[in-house]
Amino acid sequence: MQKPKARLRVAALTGAVILLSIAAPASAQDEAAPGGRTVTLGIGAQTYAKYPGADSNGIAPFPIIGLRRPGEPIMFQSADDGGGFGFLAYDSVINFGPAVRFQGKRDEDDVGAPVGNVGFTVEVGGFVNINPSRNFRIRAELRRGVGGHKAWLGSLGADLIARDDQNYIFSIGPRVRWGDNRYNDTYYGLPVAIPASGLPTAYNPGGGITAIG
Repeated sequence: MQKPKARLRVAALTGAVILLSIAAPASAQDEAAPGGRTVTLGIGAQTYAKYPGADSNGIAPFPIIGLRRPGEPIMFQSADDGGGFGFLAYDSVINFGPAVRFQGKRDEDDVGAPVGNVGFTVEVGGFVNINPSRNFRIRAELRRGVGGHKAWLGSLGADLIARDDQNYIFSIGPRVRWGDNRYNDTYYGLPVAIPASGLPTAYNPGGGITAIG
């Protein structure tokens, strides 16, 4: 009775790791803005799992938007950050603010099993950044789904940042993602047994880590 649960958990974690975003900015343009500000506009592409646990990826645009004083370095933002803004100055050691992400819908037909439909979700919450230096950042986010999975989820990550102030930014670092019981049950649970698939019992995972990468 335990083997089906073990197989499902491994599959869920493998699918969750795919959630880590990969972004490659295609182009960016800096323009002098009235009032002594520099506006950065650009567009790139990112690939991501269509929904948590999916075995296929989608591609979506990755907007690049920035506003800074002339001479200030390009602000760093990772592709997997929630959209938002900091309430304090860009170079503050500690910063915080709102964070928003979007999660596409999941239909039972996408999975091929009676796991339930999940509607399009707006994940709303906040973030805290700790910036010990211009080349290192720690970021934590906590969000709650609205209109879809209605669950709590969070992420914690660190970035080692290499930059030329006005031309490029490169970063690399670890990520950990967490979901509460409702989140994991929604995307990785099995509400009914599927004997024909070798899963003779329902599966209700608890809250915990969903991805490490």
